[in-house]
Amino acid sequence: MLRSGRSTIRFTTTEIEELRALGIDASDVKSADDFAAALEPWLHALSDIRPDPFDTIAREIALVEGRLPGSSRLEFRWGTDSHA
Repeated sequence: MLRSGRSTIRFTTTEIEELRALGIDASDVKSADDFAAALEPWLHALSDIRPDPFDTIAREIALVEGRLPGSSRLEFRWGTDSHA
């Protein structure tokens, strides 16, 4: 990834092909927001197939922020406050 300043990013041809192999289209990515938008469908699919990494992330965030979960397992809910 090549970065120009704080907002503009570009991926090399090799990186675009590597991301495409994972199902991520980064061909039109020009900013961090574009990259987030390109990752969103992939993250949705991943959370449906393997929610456990997202649960682990939510649990670690809760521990770092000093919040105690309401149950023994925090669940990742895309687009919501998953650790409220």
